[in-house]
Amino acid sequence: MSEERVMVLTGASSGLGAEVAAHFADKGFGIAMNYIVEEDSRATYERIASEVGEERIMRYRADVADREQVRSMFDAGLFEWAQCINEERSSRYGSR
Repeated sequence: MSEERVMVLTGASSGLGAEVAAHFADKGFGIAMNYIVEEDSRATYERIASEVGEERIMRYRADVADREQVRSMFDAGLFEWAQCINEERSSRYGSR
């Protein structure tokens, strides 16, 4: 992979969203899962984390129909987490 990427996926806790998250995690993307159902998200998180490592995936509960919850998701550190993923990649592989 030529550069690090991070995906924010809504509805990533089950079904097609979970499969998309797993696919892109396998391709080297950092995955930020947005979810509503705790049990589904935990199972998906654990499955992907066991394959790619816990540092490559995060999850955050927010109803994307609620602007304040979405804002809280980003305020909670999503941007900082994505920056850490990119910095970790740069320290491992050098800047490109």
